[in-house]
Amino acid sequence: MNLNKKTGLLLILLLLVHAPSMAQVWTGAVDSSWHTSGNWSTGTVPTSSSTVTVRNDTPFPVITSNVTVRSILLSDWWSGGSLKIRNNATLTITDDLTINGAGALYIINGHVVMDATTGGANNLDMAAASSLIDITNGSFTAGTVSEDLDVEIIGNFNAGSGDVTIYGDFDVSSGDFFNVENGTLTVEGNSVINGTFNGDDGTTNFNGTVDIRSGGILNLDTGTINFNDETYIGNSGYVYFGSGEVNISADVDVSSGGYFNVEDATVTVTGSANFTSNGNMSVDTGSIIIGGNASLSSGGTIDLNSGTLDVGGDASFTSGGVVNAGDATINLEGDFTVQNNSNFNADSSTVVFSGDSTQTVNTNGDVTFYNVVVDSGAVLNTDGGSSNTVIIEGDLVVNEGGGVDVEGDDQIDVQGEISGDGSDDINSPSPFAVSATAPTVTSVIITFNKGMVESNAENISNYSIARVSNGSSISVTDAVLNVGSDSTQVTLTISTILEDVEYEITMNNLQSNDGGNLSTNHKKRFKKPGAIIFYSITSGNWSSNSTWSRTSHSGSPATSNPGNTNNATVIVGDGDVVTIASATSITAQDTVEIKASSKLVVGTGGELTMGTEVIYGNGTFEVTNGLIRIGSSAGISASGASGNIQTTTRTFGTSGSYVYNGATAQNTGTGLPSTVQNMEIANSSDVTLTNDVEVSGTLTLTIGSLIIPTGKNLIANTKSVSSGDLIAELEITGSNGWRLISSPIDSDFDDLFDGIVTQGYPGAFYSTGSNPGDTLQPNVLYYDETYPGTDNQRWRAPASASTALTEGMGLYTYIFGNISGDSRYTNPLPSTINVQGQEFEGPVDMGVTYTTSADSGWNLVGNPYAATIDWDDSGNWTKTNIDNTIYIWDYTSNQYKTWNGVTGDLTDGLIAPFQGFWIKANDAGPSLIVDENAKTTGGSFVGKVRTDEAPPMFSIKLADDDHQSVVYFMFTEDAGLGKDQQDAFRLLPLSGIDDYLEISAITEFGDKMAINNMPRKFGIPIEIPLHVEAYKAGYLVEKPLNLEFQQFRNIPESWLIQLLDNTTGDRYTLQEGNIIPFNFSPVNRTVAPNFSFKTKPKVTSKADPAVSRFTLIITPGEDGAELPTDYTLSQNYPNPFNPQTTIELELPKQTVVDLSIYNILGQKVTTLVNGEVPAGLHTYTWNAGGNSSGIYFYRLTTENGIETKKMTLLK
Repeated sequence: MNLNKKTGLLLILLLLVHAPSMAQVWTGAVDSSWHTSGNWSTGTVPTSSSTVTVRNDTPFPVITSNVTVRSILLSDWWSGGSLKIRNNATLTITDDLTINGAGALYIINGHVVMDATTGGANNLDMAAASSLIDITNGSFTAGTVSEDLDVEIIGNFNAGSGDVTIYGDFDVSSGDFFNVENGTLTVEGNSVINGTFNGDDGTTNFNGTVDIRSGGILNLDTGTINFNDETYIGNSGYVYFGSGEVNISADVDVSSGGYFNVEDATVTVTGSANFTSNGNMSVDTGSIIIGGNASLSSGGTIDLNSGTLDVGGDASFTSGGVVNAGDATINLEGDFTVQNNSNFNADSSTVVFSGDSTQTVNTNGDVTFYNVVVDSGAVLNTDGGSSNTVIIEGDLVVNEGGGVDVEGDDQIDVQGEISGDGSDDINSPSPFAVSATAPTVTSVIITFNKGMVESNAENISNYSIARVSNGSSISVTDAVLNVGSDSTQVTLTISTILEDVEYEITMNNLQSNDGGNLSTNHKKRFKKPGAIIFYSITSGNWSSNSTWSRTSHSGSPATSNPGNTNNATVIVGDGDVVTIASATSITAQDTVEIKASSKLVVGTGGELTMGTEVIYGNGTFEVTNGLIRIGSSAGISASGASGNIQTTTRTFGTSGSYVYNGATAQNTGTGLPSTVQNMEIANSSDVTLTNDVEVSGTLTLTIGSLIIPTGKNLIANTKSVSSGDLIAELEITGSNGWRLISSPIDSDFDDLFDGIVTQGYPGAFYSTGSNPGDTLQPNVLYYDETYPGTDNQRWRAPASASTALTEGMGLYTYIFGNISGDSRYTNPLPSTINVQGQEFEGPVDMGVTYTTSADSGWNLVGNPYAATIDWDDSGNWTKTNIDNTIYIWDYTSNQYKTWNGVTGDLTDGLIAPFQGFWIKANDAGPSLIVDENAKTTGGSFVGKVRTDEAPPMFSIKLADDDHQSVVYFMFTEDAGLGKDQQDAFRLLPLSGIDDYLEISAITEFGDKMAINNMPRKFGIPIEIPLHVEAYKAGYLVEKPLNLEFQQFRNIPESWLIQLLDNTTGDRYTLQEGNIIPFNFSPVNRTVAPNFSFKTKPKVTSKADPAVSRFTLIITPGEDGAELPTDYTLSQNYPNPFNPQTTIELELPKQTVVDLSIYNILGQKVTTLVNGEVPAGLHTYTWNAGGNSSGIYFYRLTTENGIETKKMTLLK
């Protein structure tokens, strides 16, 4: 091969390996889609080898699916030029991204990946102050784990809610901005901030070093910044941490005019914090936690204001720096050093020495603290090197296990109080004053830590006393040392001082017996306590000094208030209204009295903790929308001398919050409103509900139980549960027998029934697998409607006592009580069952079923809540294919009581807690769901069925001297001839009931009805069979009975209501209040259906309407004047006809009708109507367009018979 051929081959290979990029310029000639080829200068869409330029040609491009290019240039130094990414698309750039001038990249919903896979240097170049990258949602990634890509921000970068990751160094240039906003930024390389970096409310992770300098600013609002390497702030760099969280995992150095500012944030430094060469720090209300040492040297200022500074190592302030401690708290675990012209200004701060060994205070001279606390394990130690005095202007607290060692010639001067269980462990060679007290207004006793020299101690010139507030002098006339004892106490006789006013003693030239000297100008403060009485002098805030006087209701304002003073007598009087608007406590006060015409109000923001204290007086106590914590065992009473509040007038508002936190068992009390905003149970000894209560806000169960007694209701649909719970109680009264019970609490069978005898299932009191448990029938049963058998085959016992209770399940339960002669049953009634846990949460689906092969829809359900539920609250029930009648067993009358939304024995639809009840599903796919908002505590309501006119209704009561049974009749427009949703079956009594009466309306199908809803319109008399039965000792018996006619409502004046006795032939005209006596004589001595409690009960029974004892006859009179009086089928018209004709029929009462068309061969052609039709004139049209000419017949079938007529179709 010759040289030329070799050279050509080499060029081809080079071209293949280094394929040239294709330059493509956006034109926007067609539309804004990046993916349209006509928008590009080359007529093709850019590919992975393309270098793309977007100038100021509109519309600007929008990327909506994934794109890979080599590089992108936005703006090309033209004015404008932007690119948008939408539809979660990803733009991958393998080389450079350059944004010039006012160029902008908008990531609206998408991603940019600069993967640096093209050889050579890869850059993100934002080249002008007006350049912009703006993320709404999505991400921006520069570089990869294996390929660094440095990022310099010139212009603005907004992270929005996106994620930004930089695998390289990160610079923010002077005058430019990076805004994290609500997004996340992660920088793997080193960062230099000369411009402005706003952490905003997002999360920032700096994994390399961070250098904030040359006027650079770093701000944080509520977000988080993690500095995971060294952090430097210098050359006038600033950081401002708002209320977020800052974590610095290494050291932080602030120098050369740098500023480290913390507002309300929490800053944690794992390493040390060094402030040098005029480095500065300020804290407003935030916290700084430094794991290592903290140092201030060579100038600079630290202002702590109201913040917190925790130092895990040493704190040293040297070489001219200034610390202004404000009223901060400083927690120090190492040594404390102030030397070489540095200043520590204690202000009103508290320094806590919290290390676990000796902590030394190193100084070149005296050092002053305000308050000092020495924690357990710590020993505050002076350096003992230069005869310095540690001055504590406030108080010194030495906790148990802590100590103070004053070394060498050093001295200590505690001007306030010395306290704490470790206060005896203060060791000082030099004497110091431990305390100063004023037993009288003319004497002061000073106690020293050691015996003093008598001559100096009794020299009155060595003492001076002045009032702290104004410096006025108090003379000292005598000084006596207790030389007969240990010589540690000096009693000064002084001129008269005022009670509760602070004074200061200054002492000089005093020596201890062992040669130690008291420090120069040694000081001690004291006051003579007086009786503390606060009189209101104006309407105002409880915690405001200006509201109170210490002398009278017309005295000068006090210098303190009941909110910050204990052991006081507080009197609100003179017609003043004092408001508690913040947290306060009266547990340490002597008394609180509200005088006549005056008022104490717990208002907005107010929290009053009372413990067992009593607020009394002839005035008014009022809770508006504040909170009170109640500690009295009687709670809060509406009146009388019990409970925390015993004023003449007391108002507990429904917008208030009530916390029960007593130390013994409590009642809520009669004063608790029926509705409260919030309620909390925080009493391990439990709280019992006195009256019904609805918590409209939150019920907080912190600890202990809220007990809901029988007959009480708790409505609390929002709960916050810690360790507390509810206990619901049901008192079983009367005699032994069956009850229908349902649990309002999510627990198990054992918990629900542990207060009574149970038997016949595993874990019962008489459990199966034991004697006599194996021989006894279960006394707790539930009803499985889906079993395709008879009623008594559907009863099931619990699988075990530990089986969880099902929400909304009714339980058929026999209560044995005390059975004479049977030692197994010795628990006399009344007896209380209770169940403990959390209330079932709504909405509760009762899981009803409808099984056509069984008994079609009977379901035993129950109230699943700890409050009454309103069956007629239609907006909070789902009743799909459910009759609108409920059946509730009344053991006192041995009858089921019913309610259908309009009438019934129950008089309303209120279902109490624990109450089980029957309902009937009437078709496939039934649903019965009750929402928590159906809860109520009683009151009037409107039933579910509403008509424009109130329906006629009345009832008939069958009664003797001992028992009664009632049947109800109502007449509505939407009633059906058979069973409709307003009807109620007559349910059989529970097992073991052998003595009862029964009256029922009988349908044509033999169903016994307790409520019979009849059609409202009828033009001829209607007849309703009435069946009566009387059982005694389990058998039908002959006995005299009465029929009483009651509750006649909305009866038309023209109606004639009569009763026919089918046995005697007597006919009675009825009206309200009639009583008809008769003698019941059964044909057969029939046993009661559920006579034995040992058998599982039937639900319903039937009767033959043809042999009913009575017939109720209702003649409409003028009320039916507009209705037909006979069954009539009219001739069709026109006749002959083509193609349609009209047929009219008249019905005197609601009837099942079949109107059908037949041809000449007797074949049915069509049916015009087949079903119930109300009374009146009815018109039907037959369109015979699809039928041939000829003679046809139309036939009407009703209970009155069959009538047929002929018609002719001519085409």
